Amino acid sequence: MGCCSNKQEIISPMNKTKDPSQEELKETLLSYVNIFLEDYEKLIKKKIIPNRPRAMHEFDKIVKHSINTIFQKYKEITATYSKKEYIQSEIKKYSLYLISKCKSREGYYRFINNLYSFEYANHLKKHLIQELNNSNITSEACINQYNKLAKGSYVIEGLQDLYDVLELPAEKRLNFLNDKASKIKQELEDDRKQLIRIFDNIDLPLVSEEITSTNISYFNALESSSGEYIESQNYEIDFEVLENAEEPQSKRSSTYLDPNYHRVNNNYIYK
Repeated sequence: MGCCSNKQEIISPMNKTKDPSQEELKETLLSYVNIFLEDYEKLIKKKIIPNRPRAMHEFDKIVKHSINTIFQKYKEITATYSKKEYIQSEIKKYSLYLISKCKSREGYYRFINNLYSFEYANHLKKHLIQELNNSNITSEACINQYNKLAKGSYVIEGLQDLYDVLELPAEKRLNFLNDKASKIKQELEDDRKQLIRIFDNIDLPLVSEEITSTNISYFNALESSSGEYIESQNYEIDFEVLENAEEPQSKRSSTYLDPNYHRVNNNYIYK
């Protein structure tokens, strides 16, 4: 009987029979913050990718949803802690610290998304203008296809660029786009330098260099919802049906191709 009463206790913040010291508690909560911050960044990186840049409202929703997801995980893992005031006070303090750490990375990922958006829009505009200059599409089809394929934070600005380009003779169109691209690159480079001043040891891609994954054409192989690729055959953009694409938006800024839009006699028309 005597041996049964000699029970060994494990000292842990999760232990309900013995409260942790403040030092133990802080160490444990800080480890949670670091773990969940990594999870937060993984969530963001899954959504912010070169071939699927996000509009600003989409980006804001991704950040908000990711922070809420991480915050709920933190609440769940600390839900069984003692209700003593000093413990709950530390839990709240570190929850705010976790949120602030997540928010502090927002500028970094906003820059990355803007860079991806610029590269994507720049490739798309140049491709469509080359098709137009080669008489493969009409001016109307050029605008229509941009509205269907464009995505990211430069959609509206890129559309205005196309309208401006269409007013120019063919030989000046690409030069106009190159000049506009240089201005945007400088703005992005200024943003990059500002982030470097704010954060130590931050890893940011150079604006002067193309992102590796954008060196291939976005329009030779469009990813279907099944994860397979629909290969282009006789022309650069593939206008085969791309059904059930992820997160369909309005027709103007959708991420899917309209199944009724096909190339006929060097023009893109609705069948």
